Amino acid sequence: EDRLFRMAKKVSERYKHVQHQETLVRIKRASGHLRKVESMASSGEECAEILQQLSGECKIFCVNQSS
Repeated sequence: EDRLFRMAKKVSERYKHVQHQETLVRIKRASGHLRKVESMASSGEECAEILQQLSGECKIFCVNQSS
């Protein structure tokens, strides 16, 4: 099993998905947006402002995947 695991790990490292990096970038961007929303809600910002920030969150993940 150790040999099989090592072989699988080598293959995995060699063929990392390019999409993983793109996904990480989106997750980090979304995390920043969510921190901003949390801060806005905590400080009593207007609901419209918070909703606008949340719409940016949706755009991060809802963009056309082919572009």
